[in-house]
Amino acid sequence: MPASNLQVPLEVWVIDTSSIIEVCRGLPQTEHTRCFGLLTGLARGSQLVFPSQVIGELKRYAPTKKSGQPHLPLKWALRIEQVAVSNPEWATVKEVLEKVEEVLDTEKPASVDEADPYIVARALELQREGRKVRVITEETHNRPLKLALSTAAGVLGLAAVTLLPFLKAQGFSN
Repeated sequence: MPASNLQVPLEVWVIDTSSIIEVCRGLPQTEHTRCFGLLTGLARGSQLVFPSQVIGELKRYAPTKKSGQPHLPLKWALRIEQVAVSNPEWATVKEVLEKVEEVLDTEKPASVDEADPYIVARALELQREGRKVRVITEETHNRPLKLALSTAAGVLGLAAVTLLPFLKAQGFSN
């Protein structure tokens, strides 16, 4: 089938590092594999994406098990990287930073490439393509010099939801 005839799903979710980690914090351990299976299915169906900076954050912040093996959220992200990573254009990232520069955490070193502006930028691009886009993030509390990702998304007209309500809407129950 020619690529032009492929159906692109109307609905797409852009997931943040915090929500990938929340799978292991917010759900019983017995549900982790099933939850990551649901997320994998959505990614393979082009309905769940994240920018490559999410993997960078997982590598920096996700704990490594005593065995030296990567933490489950990082292992999952690396396993689906080829189908889930969707990076925005740099011009869109710059646009986001011009409008909501406080999405960057001034307490982090300048050398750290934070995922938040890339998540919002990719969501904006997908929305402009006519897709119904929502951001999944656990970042819901603003700090004096840092806007929560959900707030930055809202300022730019994007809806945001935390992981557990997202899972419930997908029919996942534990």
